[in-house]
Amino acid sequence: MRVFIAFVLACVALGVLPVHAAEPEAKPSPSPSPTPTPAPYVQLTWRNVGPATAGGRLAAVAGTDQNANLYYIGSAGGGVWRSTNGGTDWEPVFDKQEIASIGAVAIDPRNQDIVWVGTGEANPRNDVSPGKGIYRSIDGGRTWADMGLHETTAIGSIWIDPRNSNKVVVGALGDPFASNPQRGVYRTTDGGAHWQQVLALGPSSGASDLASSHKSPDVIYAGMWQFGRTGWSVQSGGENDGLYRSTDGGATWTKLQGRGLPTDTLGRIGLAVAPSDPNRVYALIQSKQGILWRSDDDGNHWQMVSADTNINERPFYFSHVFVDPTNENHVFSDSVHLTESTDGGKTFKIGGRRTHGDHHAMWIASDGRRIIEGNDGGVAFSNDGGSTWEWRNTIPIGQLYRVGFDRSNPYRVCAPLQDNGNWCAPNNSRSGAGVTANAWEDIGGGDGAWIVPDPSDRAVMWTTSGGGNNGGELDIFNERTKQTAMRSAYLGDQNVVPPKEMNYRFNWETPIAFDPFNAHRAFTAGNVLFTSTDRGRHWQVISPDLTRNDRSHEAISGGVTLEGTGAETSETILYIEPSTAAHSQIWVGTDDGLIQLTRDGGKHWKNVTPAAALAQPFGRFASLSASPIHAGELIGAYDRQMTGDRAPYIYRTRDFGVHWQLLNAGLPADAFVRSVRQDPRNASMAYAGTEAGLYLSFDRGAHWARFNQNMPVASVRDVRVQPEFNDLLVGTHGRDAWILDDITPLQQAELARSAGRRLFPVRPAFLYQIHSAGNTGRGAGENPPYGAIITIYLAAPAAKNPTAEILDGRGRVVRRFTVHDENGKQVPDLSNQAGFNRFSWDLTEDKPVRWNDTPDWNQFDQGATVVPGSYTIVVHAGNATLRGPVLVKQEPRDNTSLSSHQAVYLLQRSLLADWSRIDLALNTLGVIQREAAQRATAVAKTAPKDPLLADLETTKARAAVLRSTITSNAKNDQDDDFLRDLLRERVQSLLFVLDSFEAPSEPLSREAAVLHALTDDRVRAVDAFVATEVRARNDALRTRNLPPLQQPTKSP
Repeated sequence: MRVFIAFVLACVALGVLPVHAAEPEAKPSPSPSPTPTPAPYVQLTWRNVGPATAGGRLAAVAGTDQNANLYYIGSAGGGVWRSTNGGTDWEPVFDKQEIASIGAVAIDPRNQDIVWVGTGEANPRNDVSPGKGIYRSIDGGRTWADMGLHETTAIGSIWIDPRNSNKVVVGALGDPFASNPQRGVYRTTDGGAHWQQVLALGPSSGASDLASSHKSPDVIYAGMWQFGRTGWSVQSGGENDGLYRSTDGGATWTKLQGRGLPTDTLGRIGLAVAPSDPNRVYALIQSKQGILWRSDDDGNHWQMVSADTNINERPFYFSHVFVDPTNENHVFSDSVHLTESTDGGKTFKIGGRRTHGDHHAMWIASDGRRIIEGNDGGVAFSNDGGSTWEWRNTIPIGQLYRVGFDRSNPYRVCAPLQDNGNWCAPNNSRSGAGVTANAWEDIGGGDGAWIVPDPSDRAVMWTTSGGGNNGGELDIFNERTKQTAMRSAYLGDQNVVPPKEMNYRFNWETPIAFDPFNAHRAFTAGNVLFTSTDRGRHWQVISPDLTRNDRSHEAISGGVTLEGTGAETSETILYIEPSTAAHSQIWVGTDDGLIQLTRDGGKHWKNVTPAAALAQPFGRFASLSASPIHAGELIGAYDRQMTGDRAPYIYRTRDFGVHWQLLNAGLPADAFVRSVRQDPRNASMAYAGTEAGLYLSFDRGAHWARFNQNMPVASVRDVRVQPEFNDLLVGTHGRDAWILDDITPLQQAELARSAGRRLFPVRPAFLYQIHSAGNTGRGAGENPPYGAIITIYLAAPAAKNPTAEILDGRGRVVRRFTVHDENGKQVPDLSNQAGFNRFSWDLTEDKPVRWNDTPDWNQFDQGATVVPGSYTIVVHAGNATLRGPVLVKQEPRDNTSLSSHQAVYLLQRSLLADWSRIDLALNTLGVIQREAAQRATAVAKTAPKDPLLADLETTKARAAVLRSTITSNAKNDQDDDFLRDLLRERVQSLLFVLDSFEAPSEPLSREAAVLHALTDDRVRAVDAFVATEVRARNDALRTRNLPPLQQPTKSP
């Protein structure tokens, strides 16, 4: 049995503070620094469920010639990961830092233990997250030091001098949503203790790339790039952009102009210097005059060698070029495709077969053959110079926009992923390997935005995705037929079409919702609200344009190159929130800062936007949560990051939007809020998903406290509560989906605190049939604890460690929780902390006896599985006894009868009883053998010719013979290939096949009876041996004043 122990103290004030609707609106006044997680919550842990198969966007990769097995990757929203076995397995090494967005990773070429990380992804698309400076590790990623540059926001390149580890040059793009003077190139000569901004072109231009050669490290090239974006536009390129060169290791810089370089306005620039020939320089330039330029004389003269758009589609998002260290003519370009040239960039072919699309990073070993590459689907490797590739998509760095669930058992959790499609899997795979890749079902491609299971039919899944030619693409997937039907509310090609020319405007994250009072009524939205009652075959518009409809925001933008994928389509509805407390009441939030409300199913609408939000327009109301109890109550997350404001804004109304209150006490000053959720069972509780993680409030949002625990820092884009299991679900944009099982203790914390001690209600436990997943489970998500999750509250630790028992319906103790062995140490089964203490019962009875002289693999560490029915948990804590019911139920797919369960249970219990008798006998024989040898040694010291020596040897041998009639005594798990199974092995084999709730077959029952009789015979033989021969030896030992051999132990 696996016992999961966690605790959480009730140290947070749980009283509901009054919220006065008429209070004046206030300016944001968040805490100046993150509120630390209260210690009580540290061990109330989350589990990551995946998806284990989809991958996520990488912004940086790094390898080293010092160690072919060592790699680092930097995720767009999932931190830094390290592999020490050539990319087979990965571990996160940056999770203790307060930032998850990574732009650059570099390993010191002189010392592989020195690693630099630049935070903030520098591929500035619409879902980008900000960074907080640069970090360094000097112990191979075990610990990290903050080295400053906090205001740079996005660092995309790091160059380390191969002659001196203290000399580092950093390229900072800066904040893509705001002008900031910290953009540009920085240099340190003392390992990051001090930095100098050595190249700056103003608050709108930052560094797009750095490049140099180890053969000529004083010569460094930098691309300078003017970039800015809003929620409705992208501007890539400007008059200050250009290519710069330093010949003194980055201390001073000169702009390169003319001599073959493009003369028009430039945008993003990607750079590479050939390691084999530092005079060969490549520049991938966003320009209308070409795409790839090359210099053969150290940047003094240039020629345009390619205008093939394949090598740099969407330049603001890509623009990366790399050179084979052994061949200056062998070039790679990372763009939508991974392209390759072998003639110095003149011609390219599409490569990267079997990798994900959208490529961003590459590192090539000095031999030119070993390559690591990063793309929107994770990491890929080549060991033959790029001829063949392997995509290893097992790293849990998926970027969810939302998280979905259904109402089945086990319920499915759904993950719409940025550029990785739409996936669903059971939150409990019923497999010992966890929620593996095999458990996840791909229900649609593209840039997944929403997945909502149809409440009228669990086999039907509604999805939306961005990036398609038709804006607001909505598909319905039928799990039975495996068919997908497009059911968009409006079909019109939006590809490079100005939004002002469209009949309807749809957001990249087109929302979906269902009427809680009519499971057949669905909603979706563009700039108006649509409804359908026939699964999207027909749609009806039930609102006017609910946005600001600012026509200046409805144009195609891009700068040097047009960007028309739809990611910047604005003046749209982002969120639909039908009320569960009132019929026909619907709230919507828009991407231009409005909240609209209808109370009559769409016939009439009212703009109820908070006045403070109206005064600070064009933020995103991307998450709304209506109270399930009070019709007029709603909280909304107002995200103004795209306007350059990262302050947190959460607004609450309790009177249908007439008055609003700002709720941000306890939130960090720069933790802008992505999502909110009111608890469905406790009106005082609310959750806030921020860019810095999850926050919890016990007083209707008046105060917030960090609630991440073991969940790493990541952008939390969605928070949900699955109603039947009462689990808290979180969708992160960089670390996949997470679940906190059964939040009843949080919801009832105030009751527990008042009582001083409390056993919380235990939700029904299901007898799930566990099966094999069919793969190794690498990268698999975690299942919930099997069985019943039990939580108690103690105001103070008990005088003695708590213990517990499970009683069946007749009051018989079937399971005891006292202590268990961990590496030879007795450890309590239950924690004894002030606050909440959690453990689980795996629905089995007490374990059988262990044979002490055999390895762990040869034990049976699980008691009989109980039958469905009513049980009682009894917890002893000090002088208090807490009791509560535990209902054990069949899982839905189990249609066997209760009598079948009973038959399996009785047979399993009988076999385990025989197993215990066998192991008790073996333990007795083992002790006799060891002690007979010890007594013989003692006798020989004083009487080497004593006839007792021979008698003891005979007894030892007789014990060995008896053991050989009971067990083959295998030492390794394949020894049964040449050792005949005896009694113990036969019982073990029967227990292994008794893994169904179907009534045992006649042959199985017959074999069990044979083994029971044989057990009786062998135990009688051991008992007789102890009663006669061992007793005689003991009598002789006593006459010599020596302790007797092991006394007989009675079988159960």
